Amino acid sequence: SETIEHNGFHTLIIATKSLQSPALSFYSHLDVVEAPQKCFTPTITEDRLHGRGSGDMKGPAASLINAFIQIVNDNPDADICLFLPTDEESGGQNCAKYTVEEYGFRTKCVIMPDSGSGLDTLITHQKGIYFLDVIFQGTSAHGSRPWEGNSATQKLFDFNQKLQSRIPKSNPDYFSTANPSMITGGESFNSVAAQAKLTLDIRTASAEDKKQLQEILEELKDENITYQINFDDPAFEVSTKNQYMQLAKKVTEEVIQKPVHFKKEHGGSDGRFFQKYD
Repeated sequence: SETIEHNGFHTLIIATKSLQSPALSFYSHLDVVEAPQKCFTPTITEDRLHGRGSGDMKGPAASLINAFIQIVNDNPDADICLFLPTDEESGGQNCAKYTVEEYGFRTKCVIMPDSGSGLDTLITHQKGIYFLDVIFQGTSAHGSRPWEGNSATQKLFDFNQKLQSRIPKSNPDYFSTANPSMITGGESFNSVAAQAKLTLDIRTASAEDKKQLQEILEELKDENITYQINFDDPAFEVSTKNQYMQLAKKVTEEVIQKPVHFKKEHGGSDGRFFQKYD
């Protein structure tokens, strides 16, 4: 086993043969979304475990650890590993991305049960993540004479309205979005804002959508608008004809005795970092 550390975040790899290039990898991130302290005391109701991270993804982690132990006990020659990162919920930059791109981790197939869609679905698409701050410069004036200034906040509102009206929606069921997640600006209640900032949480449904959105952002930019890109990761896309997807479908149907369907999911995951290297 080996623990890889980057910027204070740790990735644990436990392997039967190769730490860097196992044939099959079981993935589960160990971090969870923030929550009140009471959510970290789990409860069991009938056959369900409730508590922060029970589904995303401490429960799947326990399942994969048990499966790993059972497989190794039954077949000591199996070429498999456990891949356990700790920063997926905050973007995956320091664990999965770093371990794949800098440490050189490679594998033929990753089993990643990081989805809320149920055991009868296999995810073929997840949204890409493009986070940026848009900073607007204006000219301050007294709030009673706004015509003497140039409001950065008003620029922000106009910019967002134009952006939202042009977001590509070629697929009515699975499309890109640009959520204006945070807005800051202004110095006092009775002045015209000289500066404002809009944080955009953009989720891209495809590489083509991302290209279009970047072109739109460039068209909307002027000398009083600057961009600061915080995250830039591609959408996850895998063919339903992929041999591992087909094998996963076949095996899962045998186990759960129900049809398994391929599905597109609006969220994202560390899958995008493995996809880059097939």
